Amino acid sequence: MITVIAVSLLAITVVGIGVYQFLQYQREQDQEQLNSRVYRSYVRNTDEAPAPEEPEQPAAAPTPAKPSQQQLNQEMTRKLLAHPGVTPGAGFSAPGVKSTGVVIIDAIDQAQAREKASSAARPAAAIANPSPSS
Repeated sequence: MITVIAVSLLAITVVGIGVYQFLQYQREQDQEQLNSRVYRSYVRNTDEAPAPEEPEQPAAAPTPAKPSQQQLNQEMTRKLLAHPGVTPGAGFSAPGVKSTGVVIIDAIDQAQAREKASSAARPAAAIANPSPSS
């Protein structure tokens, strides 16, 4: 009798593990199919569809003229070449180099201005509160 119970428990355990693994496999397959469908939809929508056009604004409200990309590029070039810490090299005209350079020199100039302002305040405080040297 005990042998029958042990064999039954073993069979139920084996079948349970098999069912569990099958269900896990099915979930993984469903997830892969969903991911594949989403990816195909993404590719289809980004490759085929042009960017949606914005609705036209009424002529009564003129929009301010934005400088062209070429004007912005020339302005960045002038700003970079006017800065003493900039020496143009081989990659100076590569995409993103000028805009990154402008951001960097602006950050450097701001940091130097803050340092200059804080160092100008320090000597006055040191004179007002002299510390004993002996």
